[in-house]
Amino acid sequence: MAASATDLETGRLFAEKSASLITAASPAMLEVGCGHGVAAGYMRSLARRLTLIDVDKTAIATLDGRWPGDKNVAIKQCDILAVQGSFDVIYYFLSLHHITNTVAELSAARRLLLRPSGQLLICEYEPVPGKPFHKNDYSPHDGFSHEELIIAASQSGISVSGIYDIATLPHYGTAYNVYVADCRLRR
Repeated sequence: MAASATDLETGRLFAEKSASLITAASPAMLEVGCGHGVAAGYMRSLARRLTLIDVDKTAIATLDGRWPGDKNVAIKQCDILAVQGSFDVIYYFLSLHHITNTVAELSAARRLLLRPSGQLLICEYEPVPGKPFHKNDYSPHDGFSHEELIIAASQSGISVSGIYDIATLPHYGTAYNVYVADCRLRR
């Protein structure tokens, strides 16, 4: 499945905002729910090492051969519990709303993988009442309001240090606000 121009632009805007937020020099990054690699294509230039994971075998297959010979890109079909290592930056690009238990997911990211000084970047869309984003497929959440994300992060031991609106995503005739939340371990 090819990414639309709107998807690519949203990925570019996410990477641009991420570049201004990331505090680690040459970070090791993990993208959770990488899909077809829309954000990864832009985020690769920011990372020393980039690991991409998704549970969807079809999505992972589309990434085969995308970074030939790049030994600092790892692509795996798995969920976050199967990942080994630690990361300076873990990010979710329009993928957290696909995960049923958001608090357990963010807790696992914090507890198992995020380095003590690391960042969690979450790019999501805000729901529009009565206008579901996913009309033809299932998603357990219809995006997250800023407040919903702050609550889920807090319940996971994570603090949201800032939320930044980056784009308006037109989808099925509705405009959805897309934002990036910059999160840190709660101290």
